[in-house]
This record gives sequence, structure tokens and C-alpha cells, in this order.
Amino acid sequence: MNLFNFFQFDPTPEDLRNLKEWIQAVPYLPHNLEDQEFATYFRAFKGSLEKTKIFIDKFYQGRIKYPEILTNFNPLSDGAMIDQKLAYKVPLPQRAKDGSLIIATKIRDCEIDFDPCEIFKMYALMFKILVLENQIKNGRVVFIADCKNVKFSHIKKMTPQIVATVMGVITTIFPYRISGMHAIGLPQAAEWMVTLVKSLVKPKLAERVRDIF
Repeated sequence: MNLFNFFQFDPTPEDLRNLKEWIQAVPYLPHNLEDQEFATYFRAFKGSLEKTKIFIDKFYQGRIKYPEILTNFNPLSDGAMIDQKLAYKVPLPQRAKDGSLIIATKIRDCEIDFDPCEIFKMYALMFKILVLENQIKNGRVVFIADCKNVKFSHIKKMTPQIVATVMGVITTIFPYRISGMHAIGLPQAAEWMVTLVKSLVKPKLAERVRDIF
């Protein structure tokens, strides 16, 4: 059995019924989640109903904790238009050997003013769509970013507070486990971000955070 199949935990009708009954009993959670959204959360936590419930609760509470990234999604906003000029970011059709969905980012060679929260809001919107389209098949994601075109003006925008907020979102809110985070060609002036990221995550994940020159 390959790893892709090993991590393919599909919920049974009974599991889905359990989750729906539970969410209906929690007044602050949405009561209209689709089956595929439940299934994506379920797979991310290896078929554990309790962990799935905890995560769904955290996801929607996260909208309160991180409103600057997790609310007011608008793909036609000024921030979204700037995001398109700043970077390419796509889920690749080919998966990693362990079945992880690969999210590839390439910073464009440009000087442009931007709000980091608006940029990462578009990442959040992308992941929301991936959840709804059932694309996170085995609950694993690997991030790869080509940072060769990162400018000093870009780095200045990324304050420690923003980095901490972004890491809080990508490590606790979405229904996946991170199998790797790789920054390629990151300028030396931005190495502090890698160090900070490693300090903000669990040791096991910190080992999977790499800057590649």
C-alpha cells in the first residue's frame, strides 16, 4: 500500500451523520457545511471524529482571532488585484511522493506596495476553495516558494507580528498537516523569517522548514 492510499481516510455515512448532529448542537458554528468539507477535515485527522470536531471549532473561532486574514474574502478587491501582480501561487496537479498537495509560489520581479494581510487572505481563499473542491485528498500539504525575486521593500512589510499571524493561520486553521515548507533563493536579509517561523512551530514541523539557496 502506498502512502497516498494509506492516508486516504474517507468518512462513512455514520461518521457524517455524527458530525452533522454535533455541529447542529453548537450554536456559534455554521449549520450548512457540505459533506466534502466534513470529509476533508476528517481525512486531515486520520479519521478521528474528535480531532475533526476540535478542528472545525478552531477553524471558525479562527475567523474571530484572525479577522484580517480569514474574513471579507473578495477576489475582485484592490488587495486581490495587487496580489496577482506580486506573485503566482497555484496548487500543482502532480503530487509529492507521499501524496501531499504541492502549493507553489513564485514572487514576481516587481516593486509594488502591498498589504501582507491582503496577500495572505488570498492564500486563505485558495485553501477554502481547495476544501470545497475536495482537493486536499490525504490531508497533507507541502509549500514551495521561489523567493529569488524578493525585494528589500517586500521584506520590510513582513513584521514579526505579521509572520506570527500568518503562521498561526496556516498551522492551526486549515484542515491539513504540513509535510514541508521550502523557500528557494531567499535573500539573506529575510533569513530572520525562517528562524522566526521555526521558533513558532512544533519541533517536528520546524525540521521540515528549509531555505534552499
